[in-house]
Amino acid sequence: MILSLSFQAEVFVISILCGIMCSAFYDILRLLRIYKRHGALLTSLEDLIYWIICVFFFFTVMLNVNGGEIRFFIPCGFFSGLAFYYFTLGKAVIRVSERIINIVIYIINLLFDIVATPFKLIWLVVKKPIVFLYNSLLKVLLLKVKYAKILCKAEKEKYKGLFNKRKGNDKLCQEKQRKKKKNRFQIF
Repeated sequence: MILSLSFQAEVFVISILCGIMCSAFYDILRLLRIYKRHGALLTSLEDLIYWIICVFFFFTVMLNVNGGEIRFFIPCGFFSGLAFYYFTLGKAVIRVSERIINIVIYIINLLFDIVATPFKLIWLVVKKPIVFLYNSLLKVLLLKVKYAKILCKAEKEKYKGLFNKRKGNDKLCQEKQRKKKKNRFQIF
């Protein structure tokens, strides 16, 4: 199919505009990467998805404009639109966008500080009694655990003779108990 020169110029301009739009879309990814660092795998995956979306978008536009015919000047127009936006408007858009995002982040942080200040003041007042109570309860619980261990040890000692009966052990234990009873009543 033979295309007229004016129609070819129109398709070329449309392909340049598609390149500019895809490059502007890539600026969104660049801004996300500036404020949230991504690993190599995630960056590669984002780029792959970006190019799939761009190819699908460009093919859809070219299908509607000239019936899907791809001529040499069409991809050249697309990539020249990408380059034109990146080297002219792209840098300025990134700078302005960074400033706007920094201002928005500053305002959000300021609002958060305003909302959080009363709670911080209340925490400053309540902090020392809470820490004191926590430390006191911790000491009491630790003492209780130590006391429980001592009681458990005493109980084990009390019933040790029942579980570990040996012939000589019983006689020794009985003799010790008799000596203790005799010593209780001695006056001197």
